[in-house]
Amino acid sequence: MHWQVSDPVCSTGQGTSDTQNPLVHVNPSAHPLPRRQAHPSSPSMQPPLPEPSTCAPVEVPVPLLPDDEPAPPVTVLEPSSVSAPDAESTPEAPEVAASPPLVDQLSPELSGGPMGSTEPHPASRSISGVHRTPSMLAAWEMAERIEFYRAGDDYGEFSNFSRHPIDLGGHTWPTTEHYFQAMKFEDPALRERIRNAPSPGEAARMGRRLPGLRDDWEAVKEDVMMDALRAKFTQHDKCRRRLLQTGDAQLVEHTRNDVYWADGGDGRGKNRLGALLMQLRDELRDR
Repeated sequence: MHWQVSDPVCSTGQGTSDTQNPLVHVNPSAHPLPRRQAHPSSPSMQPPLPEPSTCAPVEVPVPLLPDDEPAPPVTVLEPSSVSAPDAESTPEAPEVAASPPLVDQLSPELSGGPMGSTEPHPASRSISGVHRTPSMLAAWEMAERIEFYRAGDDYGEFSNFSRHPIDLGGHTWPTTEHYFQAMKFEDPALRERIRNAPSPGEAARMGRRLPGLRDDWEAVKEDVMMDALRAKFTQHDKCRRRLLQTGDAQLVEHTRNDVYWADGGDGRGKNRLGALLMQLRDELRDR
């Protein structure tokens, strides 16, 4: 190592003499000191960006095939030049039979006669121009059912207790119940007594309790009832319109107090009053 005395510049930038501030200068070529490594991310360590090239592109020769023949040209098909697959080579989808109409899939009882037949079922009944089979009638009767009993309730006009006088047999009867109960007896005095009863309820009690019931009463009682109903629904326009407005609905006198004229309350009764009203409705409709 060689030591030399020099006149360096101090930190203030001013020179000094050898005697004032002698410094020792180390020759870097004789003994180089290690330098601090710069961080790789330092700008001084990044390689310079290449200058944009201004050279023309270099053509790279394509190697030939082993037999020294040039490669065949590649043909690009345009969309219009692509042909559809041959129809004969495409397998056809199997034909599926069309489903029969829903009416043909119903049972013979619901669709009419035999399967798919348009003939009505032998046991069907035409209601308002529509043939209804027994099973359809059962469902219809449950859906279209009108019940009546008391004169003050809805459809009270169908009750024999409704205050609609009738002229029949040369007399005026306050209600159809008065007439029906009086006809149980052959004695004119008993009939007049019942006709003058203050209420239909009292006329009914007299007809059940007075002695002298006619012998043929069970055979003629429905005819007597029909005569009273026919007089009522022909002599009172409001009652007739009300009956015709029921359409094809089933009419039922609903009470447990009577199992012959009503349904007995549980459907086991005969409902003969309702049946006669429906019969009368058909008569009035055909007029």
